[in-house]
Amino acid sequence: MAVVDISAEVKELRQAAAWQLQIDDVMDQFNFDLVQKCMQAANWTWKSAENGVPSVYELRKEARHILRKTLENGTGFATGGFFGTVKEGTLMLEFCLDWAESEAPTVHDFATRMMEAASHDH
Repeated sequence: MAVVDISAEVKELRQAAAWQLQIDDVMDQFNFDLVQKCMQAANWTWKSAENGVPSVYELRKEARHILRKTLENGTGFATGGFFGTVKEGTLMLEFCLDWAESEAPTVHDFATRMMEAASHDH
């Protein structure tokens, strides 16, 4: 009788179970009612939502999808205002109403431009 090493399969199953526990925990902790109220107030619609502004059920369904996609790619996944991330082995879900990214030069770019300007002055 051959001996089969199933330690890799067991490890994979344990990891999947641990991630599922984190998904369930995030889903239990996240305030979907608040997100739905904010979306309603902002008239934020999704094309896929039955009534335009998604219901709590639709938000929960999309959030679970985002968390699974986040685990598939290992870093993060975002859509519809939701952001799923993994940081130091912890799965997180956020909802963002607004964000901004600086279009100003980075510190490195600014320093380079200053050095170039100074070299042209000589």
